[in-house]
Amino acid sequence: SQRENFVSNKELLLIQKMNSEKDGVTLIYGENNPIEISKSGEIKVQDRIVAPNISITNIPFQETMNPNYILDLDTLEKHLKKNKTLPNFPSNNELQRSGIDVASFQMKLLKEIEELTLIIIDQNKRIESMEKDIKKMKIIMVNSSSR
Repeated sequence: SQRENFVSNKELLLIQKMNSEKDGVTLIYGENNPIEISKSGEIKVQDRIVAPNISITNIPFQETMNPNYILDLDTLEKHLKKNKTLPNFPSNNELQRSGIDVASFQMKLLKEIEELTLIIIDQNKRIESMEKDIKKMKIIMVNSSSR
C-alpha cells in the first residue's frame, strides 16, 4: 500500500494516508494520539472525543409517546432488583464489554423520560383525587360530630 506523510511544524500533526481497500486515514496528534478514519466513515480514537455539539441524524426509530401507557411499577421494581438495570437497557458489564450506540441509547433514555413523565402525571391525578376524597371525609366528620 502507498503511504503519504504530512508533518505540520505548528502542532505536531502527522497524517498517514493509506491507499489500500481496508485502510483509511490515520491522524497522529501530539506524541501518541491516533485518530483513525476508515473508508466507511468509522472514526476510532484512543481516548475520547470532546465536541461542543454533536448532531446525530441517523435516528434508529421514531416512536411516539402513548399517553395511555402506564408502566407497572411493581414489575419494574422486581426487574430492577433482579437485573440492576431498567428493562431494555444493557447491563453495566455488557456496556463495558460492547460499548454503546449513543443514538440508540439516547432514544431509549428519551423513551424512559416520556414513560416517567406519564407516571408522574398519573400519580398526580391520583393524589388530587385522594385530596378531594379527604376533604369530603373531613366535611362528613365535621357534620357528623356537630349533631
